[in-house]
Amino acid sequence: RDDTAQALIRASVETSIAAAARAGGGAAVCVTGSDPARSKASQLDAMIANLRAMAPLAEDAGLTLLIEPVAPDWIPGLLVDSLPTGVAIVEAVASPAVRLLADTGHLSMMGEDVADTLTAHWDVIGGIQIADVPGRVEPGAGTLDWRAIFGAIADRGYAGLVEVELLTAQDSAA
Repeated sequence: RDDTAQALIRASVETSIAAAARAGGGAAVCVTGSDPARSKASQLDAMIANLRAMAPLAEDAGLTLLIEPVAPDWIPGLLVDSLPTGVAIVEAVASPAVRLLADTGHLSMMGEDVADTLTAHWDVIGGIQIADVPGRVEPGAGTLDWRAIFGAIADRGYAGLVEVELLTAQDSAA
């Protein structure tokens, strides 16, 4: 929360705004490491305070800051490592410029039913990433129920970006 950190955070958001404008995008994913020397609660408080401070800047530029809960078994050491934590951050910031990124692979790896999660938390979701599990593979190469997942998305009339972030099950051009 010191002046140097605030300047770095602001510069990061400004860079994201410029990059989104060049690419015709409207969102930036916020993934935060965890500092083992500080309590998780104090780090979450700082993240919320920083997002509250940056939300007006993002909103004025038409940028959505997406909070991505990441499965700790896939990438250990990140601050937002559960769905409840991600939802709590978005709700605490209480800005339309800060939303949840629903990553199907991470949600499943955290033990969530993806279709049910989309339905239950639709009011805080601002973006969707897709990957099947195990292994973050392409839809249909794993175990997720894509008919239910895409049904949950379609039922809400979602017309936003569905981002594909995965590793292919087979190493081939096809």
